[in-house]
Amino acid sequence: MDQSISFIPRYHETTEQAAEYLRMTLPLLGKFQLPVNPVNYAIGYDYVAGNNRPLREAIIQLEKSNQPLTPELCVRYYKEFILDEAAKKFERVGRSLQNLVSNTLDDVTKTQHQASSANATLEQQAEILSKTEPQQIAEVLSKVLEESRNLAASGNELKSSLQATNDEIYQLRAELEMMKEAAFTDALTGLLNRRAFDMKIQQVVENSPPATTFLMLLDLDHFKKVNDQYGHLTGDKVLRFTARIIKQHLPQGQVAARYGGEEMAILLTDVQRETVLEIAEQIRDSLARSRLQRRDNQKTIGQVTISIGVAGMRDNDTIDILIERADQALYNAKEQGRNRVIDDQHVSELASA
Repeated sequence: MDQSISFIPRYHETTEQAAEYLRMTLPLLGKFQLPVNPVNYAIGYDYVAGNNRPLREAIIQLEKSNQPLTPELCVRYYKEFILDEAAKKFERVGRSLQNLVSNTLDDVTKTQHQASSANATLEQQAEILSKTEPQQIAEVLSKVLEESRNLAASGNELKSSLQATNDEIYQLRAELEMMKEAAFTDALTGLLNRRAFDMKIQQVVENSPPATTFLMLLDLDHFKKVNDQYGHLTGDKVLRFTARIIKQHLPQGQVAARYGGEEMAILLTDVQRETVLEIAEQIRDSLARSRLQRRDNQKTIGQVTISIGVAGMRDNDTIDILIERADQALYNAKEQGRNRVIDDQHVSELASA
């Protein structure tokens, strides 16, 4: 799996998810009479997928002010929200590192020249001492001491310069860490994004004991109705609230990600099945008992529920097989009335009955 950070946007939706986003994107482009070219489609796709919060907010503001989404705006948004920002950040950090290295080399070169000059002077004074009358030795030693002081001062300057460089490198490393975190974090929910999830599940399947490793897939029930009835801003609020509930019940060291759209995923290792099902039930119950309100009029949007499928890893499982079993358990939760947790063991028992 390629784990490098790229300026090029990457998409990890399944065929079914991509097809659903296609069905949602085309009406959006049609609404603004935009041709379905790669740039316009990328804007529409990122908007309906909900993976690009700044882009969503920009388009929502357009809709609020009754302004059209034009081809020119699509090009501008594509550069600003999809391509340019990451490239600018990496370019800035690269320039800073290059300047740091260049300035440090200049300081080292300057000190080398001063040291060479001082060495030559000391050799010259040593030769003079060997031929000097006793009464002139004090004057020669004074010059030697002066050169020694100059060399010491130059060394102190270099030390200060290197300390300042070290401090700046520390700041740049911190910025790079933040950029790395941002590259693997879903902007809307604060959970890991799909790219980070794909990397993590690869590590888990390769290195974790199957008997104590589990995948949980969670999908908000009737989420499209929330968006249609109350708008995408309210839908975003529901997603953020759901993510907060997941974080509240997620044990330390475990991983939660936004899997795509309104679907989320949790990877748990070194746990027992009973504990996993308890966590899933806590998340489901906490959301079902919550009553979210619209910010504009404080009216409740009613009960929001979630369906959860749980799958335990088995010997010789591949990533696809593990995800497929969790997805099948999630499907059964939907089929049985939603707002419930289904374990893949229960699905297997039903299949064999």
